[in-house]
Amino acid sequence: MPGLTGILKKQENALNIEDLLARMCKVIKYEDWYKIDTFLDESIGLGRASLGTLNPESQPMFNEDKNLCIMMEGEIYGYKDLKEELILKGHRFLVNNDPEFILHLYEEYGKEFENKLKDLNGIFLFMIYNLKNHKLIICNDRYGFEPLYWCDRGNYLLFASEIKAILQDKSFIRAVGLEAMAEFFSFGYVLGDKTLIEGIKLLPPASIFTYYNNRIEIKQYWNWNQIEKTGTMDEDEIVEKLGKLWIQAVERRMHGKKRIGLTLSGGLDSRAIVSAIDTKYYPVKAITWGIRGCDDYKIAKKVCERLGIKHHFVEMNAKKWFSGIEKTVYVTDGHYNVIHQHSWQVLNEAKKYIDVNISGVLAEMVKGDFLIKDVLANTKMNEYYDIVFKSMNRGNINTKSEENFYSKNVFNLIKNVSKKSLRKNIKETISDPQYNDYFFINNQGRRFALMGSICAQTKLENRTPFFDNDFLEFLYSMPNKLRFNSYIYDKMLLKFFPGVYEDIPWQRTGLPIGSHKITQKVRHYYVGGKSRLNRLLRRMGLPPIFKDNRDFADYNNWMRNNKELRQYIYDIILSKRALRRDYFNANFVKGIIDKHMSSKENNSQIIGLLLTFELFNRMFIDGDKL
Repeated sequence: MPGLTGILKKQENALNIEDLLARMCKVIKYEDWYKIDTFLDESIGLGRASLGTLNPESQPMFNEDKNLCIMMEGEIYGYKDLKEELILKGHRFLVNNDPEFILHLYEEYGKEFENKLKDLNGIFLFMIYNLKNHKLIICNDRYGFEPLYWCDRGNYLLFASEIKAILQDKSFIRAVGLEAMAEFFSFGYVLGDKTLIEGIKLLPPASIFTYYNNRIEIKQYWNWNQIEKTGTMDEDEIVEKLGKLWIQAVERRMHGKKRIGLTLSGGLDSRAIVSAIDTKYYPVKAITWGIRGCDDYKIAKKVCERLGIKHHFVEMNAKKWFSGIEKTVYVTDGHYNVIHQHSWQVLNEAKKYIDVNISGVLAEMVKGDFLIKDVLANTKMNEYYDIVFKSMNRGNINTKSEENFYSKNVFNLIKNVSKKSLRKNIKETISDPQYNDYFFINNQGRRFALMGSICAQTKLENRTPFFDNDFLEFLYSMPNKLRFNSYIYDKMLLKFFPGVYEDIPWQRTGLPIGSHKITQKVRHYYVGGKSRLNRLLRRMGLPPIFKDNRDFADYNNWMRNNKELRQYIYDIILSKRALRRDYFNANFVKGIIDKHMSSKENNSQIIGLLLTFELFNRMFIDGDKL
């Protein structure tokens, strides 16, 4: 993905900054048309790889005195008033872009900068360097959605938007972080600020990373607890305000002259985005992908017809998905299960029509999907840990099977590690189960869901209206019970966008969201019954008889029925090279794959994790080229 890179010498040494910086920038330049900017001083090197879409001007940018410079990735919205204040204080704006504004803001407010920083609305990452006193600060957005990995090498610091850039340091000894590995197989992603590489960390959300006078400090400038709960408010008033803030959030992300569009599914969230766009002024395009005949395509097509939007469909199949597996591991530094990256062909197709994708990523928070029913009624933290562990461990390697899954040597090292790690991470994030969402956004959101966006950002810029500060703060100021089971969200959608919600179904249920509860229950039992019957037939060794058009992909059957993909799975996961690593019990792993291939179980999630992990080892530990 586009991003930043950097090297900072703590003291004089033989490190060739210019050569290393060039390699760091090159490795995150995925396309010839990326723009590369660099800055070199005697003890520091800063780099930027950019799509040239957001803030396309050359960087670094300097202040008037040339003693401060900035490199930035991402963008911010709605700072007109702050900018006018700076102009009145004597600051001159020559370029009028986001990094120039931030640099002047820092120059003006100094120690009070963090109070201004917490109000910046957007997804961003920037580095400011003082050429006189050699002070470096690195800041990310509230939610940590622009990643920055860093590593202290003793005599120097390395930092970059991708781990592979740090690994351009040839003296770095590559080793798998066992705690992170245990989390990866227990939960499907790594927690907190760990990475799969020992010694490399991810900068926490809302951070100011400072290096000055040979000292590193990481300070948090904002946290979720700063959102105050609102007083008594009528439900209709809440719906009205939430709808207006939602439309404002989308409108803020429609600026600029670049081609704007979105990937449209049969769900509620991308539909909420496209419904809030005034298509008379913004002629957006929508792209849908999936298996031919899937509900996502049918529903998205209907929404586009209703709104008068051009709609493009990209068909998915096993061959297309299979062709992008290794690239997915490479781009995400091995942290994203390959079964969740849908198709690189979709991105190639989308790039023909759009430069900026308005993304519905993590809209689950609005629907209350992160709210666990048991947690809403539970106030004891000890009980909460177990509830969360079970919900996150479902479908992955659980505590009952991990002794058989891992080799004896590894199991002795990581026994119960993922459970302890989860407990520690929860304690560091929240103090009350009622704030359950915050833990999941910082982890499942930042470490899993956003990995899909990182893949997309190799081609397109992403904008995320669900993480507009004003919209999100109001959302989280209301009681949890209003968000639970999509209650207040559905009311808002039906009030503000009835034309695309009252009679067009939701892909998940096959019914419009305003359907009567009895109708929803009947449909739920009908769909559930078909699913249970299919599972029973599989266990009996018979093929399922009901086709489920709700799914836009069919990883389970793609793995079974595509001969090339099937053989590839066995060849990679059970190769002599993989087995020599001695992480897993080969016979148990083979059983997982065999049971899946014979249709006795659906194990695509675990097979995907095993495939991802071995490819990660080859690329990031062994040093294989993609």
